[in-house]
Amino acid sequence: MLGDAAAGIEAVEAGALDGLSREEVQAGAPREGEMPLVSRLRSGEEVVIGEDFVEERMAALLSRIPEGDVAAILCTGPFSGISERPGLVKAGPIFDRTLQAACPPGATVGMLIPERRQEADARRRVPEGSRCVIGVASPYLDDGVEERLAAQFRDVDIVGLNCLGYNGPLETAVARATGKPVVLARRALAEAVGRAAAG
Repeated sequence: MLGDAAAGIEAVEAGALDGLSREEVQAGAPREGEMPLVSRLRSGEEVVIGEDFVEERMAALLSRIPEGDVAAILCTGPFSGISERPGLVKAGPIFDRTLQAACPPGATVGMLIPERRQEADARRRVPEGSRCVIGVASPYLDDGVEERLAAQFRDVDIVGLNCLGYNGPLETAVARATGKPVVLARRALAEAVGRAAAG
């Protein structure tokens, strides 16, 4: 997932849903008011789970990582309950900082998210004084979304692809369709991991 920006890094990936049955994953569905997160099982099936459910399992995984190693959270969810530690790279804050640095003052931001219930979280990510136009598309199930975004994001200044499931080909297609600069969460995270690993 980290691509060329993390070339030369030995990566070990562990999923918060690994080892769970379908019933156990379904039990992790978001409760009312809880942030929904979109993921894909190894079978290719898309699932929506709650942030609290994922955060608890993720914290357990992070506790097994040796001190001095770099750990990256491959999701742009807030995960405010996971304590900061040396070497921890959170995709959410990295995406936020990258997007805000790329926004001209007063910019209108087109923000693509995978789940409509993430809209409030997405809007808080844009710089103060900026307007946010929301688009929703699954990174795993929606094909040809760039044609819809060309119309939906016609009047924006910059586009943010706010999910690690969105990939480089989609970034290229959206940039071509909209004619706008695009900030891809996956690319921003990969570059941050590369910097962290280089020390």
